[in-house]
Amino acid sequence: MSNHNHTRDKQILEQYAANVDISILCTTFNLSRVSIYNVLKKHGIKPARKSEFPVTPAVCAYCTIDFMTPTTQPRRYCSCRCFAKARSFNKEKDGSMSRHYGRLAKKELERRGVSLLEGQVIHHKDGDKSNNFFDNLQVFDSHNDHMKYHHSLISH
Repeated sequence: MSNHNHTRDKQILEQYAANVDISILCTTFNLSRVSIYNVLKKHGIKPARKSEFPVTPAVCAYCTIDFMTPTTQPRRYCSCRCFAKARSFNKEKDGSMSRHYGRLAKKELERRGVSLLEGQVIHHKDGDKSNNFFDNLQVFDSHNDHMKYHHSLISH
């Protein structure tokens, strides 16, 4: 083994021992993940499996269930199915079409004791449909009232 490789391996081992993430080691040493794993394996170190990576609790942006997601690359959805459903239109019981943001907003209102009547529309005050905090939601009696509100903002 050349002196350069020996020095590089030593630096990789030191940084790995200091809990530096594998992806950062790849960038720092301009090596692939496989190459980093091979260096660690050559020196008798068994890298952590994916299941051993640190995880953090999260709430699915589609179905709102709790799940665990990797800390280094957090996910917004609990499954591929929720991800796919979130990207497509979903038919509500009343026949109307709405994206998952509308359903999440409706769930948040229902959680706070506000039940929507038929024809009522949820408005996001800050314009961000993914911001479903209770303070950001406003209920209009109809789509017409909602549009009048938006037109009043434009004309002033």
